Amino acid sequence: MLFEIALAQRNLARDQELKERGVVSEQVLERSKAELERLQIAKRDARRSLGYTTVRSPISGIVTVRHIKYGDLVAPNQPLFQITDFNSLIAEVFVPEKDIARVRLGASARLQALGAKDVETLPEGVVQRIAPIVDPRSGTVKVTLDLPDTRGLRPGMFVDVHIVVASEDNALLIPRRALIYENDQPYVFRVNSENRAKRVRVHIAIEDNDFVKPRDGFETGQQVVIAGQVGLKDGAHVESIDKTNKPPQEAETKPTQEAEAKPTQEAETKPTTASSPSGEATTPTAAATSEP
Repeated sequence: MLFEIALAQRNLARDQELKERGVVSEQVLERSKAELERLQIAKRDARRSLGYTTVRSPISGIVTVRHIKYGDLVAPNQPLFQITDFNSLIAEVFVPEKDIARVRLGASARLQALGAKDVETLPEGVVQRIAPIVDPRSGTVKVTLDLPDTRGLRPGMFVDVHIVVASEDNALLIPRRALIYENDQPYVFRVNSENRAKRVRVHIAIEDNDFVKPRDGFETGQQVVIAGQVGLKDGAHVESIDKTNKPPQEAETKPTQEAEAKPTQEAETKPTTASSPSGEATTPTAAATSEP
């Protein structure tokens, strides 16, 4: 190709000189110019085709899937590799439409993953996007979480996500295991000063996996039964037991029917949080994926 271009350039220079002497016609000169231009275009096309032999990824990352092997013939638009950026993971969760009104952009989300055993606590995510539509097939809304810290996470991993929709400092808390349900209404057995168990309706304000915060009706230091309460009768006598040398206000209580009781607690410096379905704005599983 280079030799042909050099030859065409010499022919054009010779024809220009002969044209000035009147030896060749204008048509011969134009033919030499066209030949040189054709070869230069062919050179540019060859250089562009050569550039196609080097495959460049549009993002930085790690090759996680290889679709071809050495010596394969590839076609235009054929996938060659899958590149994953481990530093820009997102989690996609699907929140029931009845709970989506409580989810806000920028809300924090706690993650749990069975496959992340090498990390004690997974980093928190942040609600980055909320889909404007409801999926008519599932009745859920897609929520995308940004994961600033990806320690312990891998693309494609399934995680449990709990989106924080409310929080309150110094909240009065009741252990969730103290709750019993009748006609879908929550109750607890509260122990009075005479060591009698009294069934009390609980009006839940906010909740998480371990505790609920009642709207009213309870005070700090009151004891509630936390084990055996399913068979406990209203007004039954209970007695306090202490299996772990806890302070008196934290001693468990045990009725004659083997029910145990535990004092209602106050939140520590860490605020109480609530999430969603079943009262928590969370989905049981979500896929962590890579975002380019």
